[in-house]
Amino acid sequence: MWPNRIVRVSVLAVMVLLAQRALPAQFIRGDANSDGAISMDDFVNIISYLGSGTAPPVDCSSVVDFDAGDVNDNEFVNWTDALYLASVLLVPLTPAIPPPTASCGVDPTTSTGGFDVPDPLFELRSRIGLTATEVVVRLELSHSQDVAIGTILVQFDQASVVPQSRPFVPSPGLPDNDFDATVVDGDLVLVHFGSLAWSPSLPASSSSHLGELRFDRTGVPLDCSIPPITLLANTVQASTGVAWRTTMATTDFQDHQPTLVSECTDYSLAITDGSSNAGESVELSVLLTGTAGELPIQAWSFGVGFGPELILEEVAFGIDALTAQCGDAPDLLSIAEVSGGVTFAAVVDSFGVCTLSPGPDLELAALTLLTPTSGDHAVCFSDGLGSPPVATMLVVEPLAGIVPAQHCGTVTVSDNPAFLRGDCDRDG
Repeated sequence: MWPNRIVRVSVLAVMVLLAQRALPAQFIRGDANSDGAISMDDFVNIISYLGSGTAPPVDCSSVVDFDAGDVNDNEFVNWTDALYLASVLLVPLTPAIPPPTASCGVDPTTSTGGFDVPDPLFELRSRIGLTATEVVVRLELSHSQDVAIGTILVQFDQASVVPQSRPFVPSPGLPDNDFDATVVDGDLVLVHFGSLAWSPSLPASSSSHLGELRFDRTGVPLDCSIPPITLLANTVQASTGVAWRTTMATTDFQDHQPTLVSECTDYSLAITDGSSNAGESVELSVLLTGTAGELPIQAWSFGVGFGPELILEEVAFGIDALTAQCGDAPDLLSIAEVSGGVTFAAVVDSFGVCTLSPGPDLELAALTLLTPTSGDHAVCFSDGLGSPPVATMLVVEPLAGIVPAQHCGTVTVSDNPAFLRGDCDRDG
C-alpha cells in the first residue's frame, strides 16, 4: 500500500504544480519591485534594470515578470515605461496606467500596439558623411505626431571608427541635458532623449534635425559601399541581456518603431569649431570636402542656424566660393540674414562652363559671431531657415541634386578671459 500511496501523492503533487504553472502570472502594472505600491522606487527599479540588467521587474509572487515594468502595455520594457511611470506620479493629468493597477491581476491583453513592426508615419534617416579624419552621422526624423521620448540604436564598426568623447551633439534649440548617448559593448551607441519637462520635445514635422553622431577614423580605408555605421531596429545588449528597440514615443507614451533609412555620401559640409571669452567674437568657416574624382559642383545652397546665445556680426562667402568660376566669382551669390541664422546660395556658371572641383576643406562661407554667454553652443546646418526654407543641397554635373553629409560646429565660450598681468588698459 505505501508504495502505491507514495506514487499517487507524487502524481497529485505534480498535477497541482503543473496547474499552478498554467495559471497566468498576476502582477500590478508599474509595481516593478512587487512591494504592493506604485512609487518612484519602481521608477528607479526600471531604470536600474535597463542600465545594468539586474533587478528585473517581478510579479506579485516576486517572480520575474516584465509585464510589471511594461507601463504602457505594449509587451516591451524600455525608457518610455520609466518616464511614463514618473510622469504619472509627478505630472498632473498624465494618462492613467493600463490595468491591472489597483490589485494583483492578469494581463488583459497581449497586444503590442503595433510596436513590433515599423510605423510608416515615423521615419528616422541617417546621413553618413565621410571626411579624411571623421565620420559624421546626421540624424533626421520625419513624424506626423508630436514626439516626447526617443531611443536610437546605432551600431558601428570598431575596427574602422571610434566614438568621440562627446559622441552625440544635439541640434541647436534642443536641450542638451535631455539627451544621453552611451557607448556599450564596444560597438553600440544608445541615444536616449526626453524628460518630464518636454511636452512635447519634437512637434510634428516633415524633417526634425535631432543632432549628429561623431566618430574618429582609425585609418582603415572606408567608402560608402560598406558604411561603417548602421541604424538598428532592435538588439540585445550583450553585457546586460537587456533588449532594446529604436523607438519614438508620442505624448501619450505610446511607442512607435520608425522606418529606418540610411544614406552615405563622399561630399560633406562642415562648420569649424571655435572658442572665445564671453563678450568677444569668434570666426567660423563653412568647409566643403569632396573626394577627388567625384562630380564637379555647379551650385549649392544651405542655411546655418544657431541659438540666441550667439549673435551674428559679419558674414561673407569664403575664398573658394569667390573663385569658383574659373578663378572669378560665381554668377549668382546670395546671402540672407534670417531669424535663427543665415542662408547662402550660389550658382557657379549660368552656362555650365566653369565648375567647382571637389577637394578637401574648400571654404564656402565665413561667419563672425559675438559670444555674450558662456558654455558650449552648437552651430548647425538647418533646412528650416528662410521663407521659403532654403535646403542644404549640392548640384553636381549633370544638374543632379545631392544632400551632403553635414557636420555641426561647437563654439566654446569661457567666463575666464585671458590677460597679461600688469596690462591694465589691455593694449598688449
